[in-house]
Amino acid sequence: MIKQKWKKMQFVEISMHEIFCLQDRLDRVKDTPEKVWDIFDDFLMECENQLELDPGFIKELQEIDLENDLIPLNNFDDFKELFEEDNPNYIAARDYVNYIFSKGH
Repeated sequence: MIKQKWKKMQFVEISMHEIFCLQDRLDRVKDTPEKVWDIFDDFLMECENQLELDPGFIKELQEIDLENDLIPLNNFDDFKELFEEDNPNYIAARDYVNYIFSKGH
């Protein structure tokens, strides 16, 4: 996990085809709320994967000090030690970590 310092607004480009495909997938599972959430969560993760990268952010990535800037994260217990549950970013970060671990990364 990397300590992120860059907080500028980023944009994702989504084609109309992707939107219609998402709508079709959601229509097929509209009576199953947990599947709706899974589809929407997958969509958001894909959006995150397509974020535009600011040149300053890329420069920061190139200058990462592997000994001081990376935090080992091997399981969810490691994650829980880093954040207080009342931290506003805790839920989003927790969900992302769970997603990564569920995919076997």
